Amino acid sequence: TGSTGTLSAQSDALFVGDDPGDRLGYDAVGDFDADGDGIPELALGAYLDDAAGVDAGALHVYSGRAAWAGSLRGADADWIIEGGAAGDRFGHVLGSPGDIDSDGTGDLLIGALLTEPTGQADQGSVWALLGPDLGAFSSATDIPWQSWGEAAGDIYGDALTFGQGDVQGDGKPDFGVGAQLHDAGGSNAGRVYLWSGR
Repeated sequence: TGSTGTLSAQSDALFVGDDPGDRLGYDAVGDFDADGDGIPELALGAYLDDAAGVDAGALHVYSGRAAWAGSLRGADADWIIEGGAAGDRFGHVLGSPGDIDSDGTGDLLIGALLTEPTGQADQGSVWALLGPDLGAFSSATDIPWQSWGEAAGDIYGDALTFGQGDVQGDGKPDFGVGAQLHDAGGSNAGRVYLWSGR
């Protein structure tokens, strides 16, 4: 036999953006343990955050804990990483691929679909934030592992696929990065890039 019940209308905790239009929580990930303490962290994207420039975006990461309570602002996050430039939309999409560098801690992927890393408009970028490095960076420009779109308008990083899947069967997690407006197969034909864990 089963049981029935109702959820309380009152949540255990609230996460509130710091400023109008930040869009805190547009994407969220809560299944990566970056500090290796056995409790996953919670990452929230605020892709229109203006702290580093209009719509530069930001990532807010809250350290995992046994109990959440009350109302937390974006500024209350344990770690905050700002987008690199105005208009980048850093934090538009987040992904938890697992432990892609095999160091025993969880890693995080962050997409910013409108970056211009080689001077071409709206190429898009994805950063891999490796677990132990979580507290080392305050700006996307400081994160060493970055990949980006091949051409203007690709919006590379508009989607992150496969979750924590091992599509190559080698025991290491893999992930895919979408670039839906890539033109190699025709106008806006799209492309997905597969990255293998190390």
